[in-house]
Amino acid sequence: MIDPVLRWCSPETVTLWDDCLSFPELYVRVRRHARVVVESTGPGGRRDTWEIEDPHLAELVQHEIDHLDGILAVDRVTDGGGLVHRADFLADPQAHAARVDLAPRPVALQRGSGELA
Repeated sequence: MIDPVLRWCSPETVTLWDDCLSFPELYVRVRRHARVVVESTGPGGRRDTWEIEDPHLAELVQHEIDHLDGILAVDRVTDGGGLVHRADFLADPQAHAARVDLAPRPVALQRGSGELA
């Protein structure tokens, strides 16, 4: 996607634990739109529109568009308890999952393939 723009955001939102390589030792509780429509430039300069219904993918796209706009997840923390050190989070992930609407989806890399499983 080149120059992505959020054209529509659902009124429904979800809270979730966001992590980012910009601050690898933190999880940040943020609120994001559950669904979005993104417009961007694609191959050959064609304008593309992408309707994203999956809240996990919608969150990821919003996160990356925030980066393009100079916004980090720590700028969107929901409240005073919204920052958790990675070690504390990983010590009791179920307790932290109970504090958000959208629990993390497990993702595994296949060894040597470079592709998500």
